[in-house]
Amino acid sequence: MPTASEVQGNGAGFEPILFEKSGKKMMSVFTDKSRVLPLSHIAKYCLVLKGVDLFKRVPRGYGLVINPGIENICLDISPEGISQINKDLIE
Repeated sequence: MPTASEVQGNGAGFEPILFEKSGKKMMSVFTDKSRVLPLSHIAKYCLVLKGVDLFKRVPRGYGLVINPGIENICLDISPEGISQINKDLIE
């Protein structure tokens, strides 16, 4: 997951790449570190997480774009979808 600043062991410093897409607030993530390179001018660091931990870090009210800008492997999950996934993970 690209982040604008270095993330400390306790999670401090985490600054995900947030943007709006089709009127919805979204956060970007990538399935491989090499795919983050086009964002290196705004995201100098990369945080590697397991799926469960990733969903917990999505800010409330935000969706997720997996591999944004990469044709054929880009996937959007709406803010409502993220909310439902987090509910399911808690149960």
